[in-house]
Amino acid sequence: GKSLAILSSFTATCQQFGINPWTYLRDTLTKLPTTPADQLHTLLPINNLNLSDLIRFLAPVLYRALTDYP
Repeated sequence: GKSLAILSSFTATCQQFGINPWTYLRDTLTKLPTTPADQLHTLLPINNLNLSDLIRFLAPVLYRALTDYP
């Protein structure tokens, strides 16, 4: 149930960003114990994108936000 939903969401998010989910998970779990609480955001998948992938991901979001504005 809930565990499958979380795993599916995680996998889909990684695929959307073009990130191998298992490599990301291994790297994140390796870094987690030594990452200060105020730096946990650096472990998010979006921080592993290069600029062109980030633009490719954000462009449709920005377009929808700008064109749906009343």
